[in-house]
Amino acid sequence: MTRGHVTAAGENDVMRVLRWMFDHDLMRPGAVGGAGFEDWPGGPEIWLQRAEHELVERGWEPTLDCFWLRLTERGREYAERIDPAPNLD
Repeated sequence: MTRGHVTAAGENDVMRVLRWMFDHDLMRPGAVGGAGFEDWPGGPEIWLQRAEHELVERGWEPTLDCFWLRLTERGREYAERIDPAPNLD
């Protein structure tokens, strides 16, 4: 478990990164359910508000019952451009 205090600056950084990932369709927030990963309904603004609510509700402590992030196809393509996977053949 991560230990330490999350500062206001750290909270702002997290929210800025989440906004950027959501706005650029790199990741989608959701939950792991019986059918696998289930995207949250709505769009970036709603996701950001809900994510912040869940983080505040948990005191910014990392927990398994908080939201999860799913890498989108666009996110995978972006990641490959900035750090290509090694050829394992």
